[in-house]
Amino acid sequence: MTLPSWDIIVVILVVLWLAFAFVILRSRVMSALLAAYTAYLVSITWGPNLFGLLTGKQAVFGFSFSLSVSEFAVKSCLLVILWLLLTALIPSSKRKRIPEFETLGHAFFTIAFVLSSVVTFMNDEQKQLLGNRAVIAEYLGRYHNLLILLPVILILYSSLHAKDEY
Repeated sequence: MTLPSWDIIVVILVVLWLAFAFVILRSRVMSALLAAYTAYLVSITWGPNLFGLLTGKQAVFGFSFSLSVSEFAVKSCLLVILWLLLTALIPSSKRKRIPEFETLGHAFFTIAFVLSSVVTFMNDEQKQLLGNRAVIAEYLGRYHNLLILLPVILILYSSLHAKDEY
């Protein structure tokens, strides 16, 4: 049995997230984007420490585990779990109506940012293997810095554009 390529998984996740954003999260897409940024910062800051705790290389109050996990898996799981948890807990937007363009932009940039963050958590060998097999996923990793900046521009645009819609 062959596993699906990363590109197929990326496309499926993007389509599912966009549909989910339009159907359920319409007033929460900005919250989901901000939750993604927060989860990313926590993952890159605390992911290595949590990895050390889980693998027994670091102890907290003399307590540690000795699991066989990769740093990539720890950071990725931490990112996704925090992102989903924060998205569920952060209050929704107070705007009366969010245009489809903004909903689509926020939803697209949210999932692209989360996926590109997962790719950046990979070590060089994993990125090389990914580059040989998945074009879209490789581009997500390559343009991660741009995917950090573009949502900020969209948030600024949305904030300036929506000042009279509350």
